[in-house]
Amino acid sequence: GACVSGLDLREPLTQTKAETIRDALHAHGLLVFPGQSLGEAEQVAFSRHFGILDLHVTSDWNSKEHPEIYVISNIQIDGKNYGVPHGGFEWHSDFCYYEVPAMATTLYGVEVPSEGGETLFAHMADAYDALSDALKERIADLRGVFDYNAYRLRTPGRTPLDAATRALTTNAHPIVRRHPVTFRKALYVSTYVTHFEGMGVEESLALRDELMAHATAERFVYAHRWQAGDLVMWDNATVMHRASPYDQRYRRLMKRTVGRPFPEVLERFAAQGGA
Repeated sequence: GACVSGLDLREPLTQTKAETIRDALHAHGLLVFPGQSLGEAEQVAFSRHFGILDLHVTSDWNSKEHPEIYVISNIQIDGKNYGVPHGGFEWHSDFCYYEVPAMATTLYGVEVPSEGGETLFAHMADAYDALSDALKERIADLRGVFDYNAYRLRTPGRTPLDAATRALTTNAHPIVRRHPVTFRKALYVSTYVTHFEGMGVEESLALRDELMAHATAERFVYAHRWQAGDLVMWDNATVMHRASPYDQRYRRLMKRTVGRPFPEVLERFAAQGGA
């Protein structure tokens, strides 16, 4: 990743600045913008430069004023949770279960714990490069089935999705994902994967867990220690992430946007032989 200093994200981005940030994101996989002071509208405006913003499949924790913002918080107001109080503790890529998976995520730290609560990032392109040739050949054409409902039900207190929503959030993708801009190959596998097409569940999960153990080895992982005002942006085609536990006596308020690639990016990718 890389740290971008001296930029006030409240100010509208010029096309040149947006393109520079976009190039840096694709090159590094993760960018940190420290010392920000953003409102929701400003975070949304910034995020729109990097993709079509998608909403979370359930609207429970979307901001009422700006539903593109997903609120993550342990704060309660009048006895009710202000945001989703827990979750994200398993390695994953955002919105991997949609037909068009996400690319750019922004996460803004409004209030952060003084200890704990780091976000861990694994560089999946570097992890792919480090695989043996034999394993690369074995997984070259595999497609993983990403199922949000299966992931959701592992979280205490969550209820199953209805059939229509589950159909929208169960999709198969190649587990060797080519970046839609750089064409670099990366592993695309997480705990959302229930099995690989054409492979039994037991064999699928053994292979999935082998790949994830490799990808989350210390040499591929960065732990971001949050400061209030940090905005972290990452490329879901390059990295996956997970949350870390923290002492619940500390207040935590995070706001997230997730965007899929612009249509013209996908069209250019397909025209150049991408899949």
